[in-house]
Amino acid sequence: MFSRVARSLAAPALATLAAMAIATSTATPASAATTAGAAVAADKLALCKPGMFCIFGDTGYRGLFFGSATNVPNVGTATAPFGFNINDHTSSFWNRTGRTMCLFTHTNFRTPLQWQRANSTAIAVGIPPNEFTPNVGKLANDATSSFAACAQT
Repeated sequence: MFSRVARSLAAPALATLAAMAIATSTATPASAATTAGAAVAADKLALCKPGMFCIFGDTGYRGLFFGSATNVPNVGTATAPFGFNINDHTSSFWNRTGRTMCLFTHTNFRTPLQWQRANSTAIAVGIPPNEFTPNVGKLANDATSSFAACAQT
């Protein structure tokens, strides 16, 4: 009797542990932010589909949202369903494209912005594919006016 009860309790516990291991092994802004204990707006993250570059108005992928699969010369003209006017209101991003993306402080891809990797002092210009950060750092915070695939050198 005891072994049957133990087996019936052990199976759900093992399934839960396996699910937790899988969830923590997949790097996404949601899992990274949850690991860091930050509040994450799952509804905003769900809007960022594969192939899109997405910017968020607040740290932790919260606030205003804008995402696009193409270069955007002016995020200030953004309208639903792709997002909202987010000119100079970007604090976090998620690059779900296969391209290195660049942020720009002016419209029409002028003046590249430097951003700071999460939990690091490293400064970067290009945002590699699948890179995300809950906080762009003080150099890029609330300064994005356009974004595009970085020029090939």
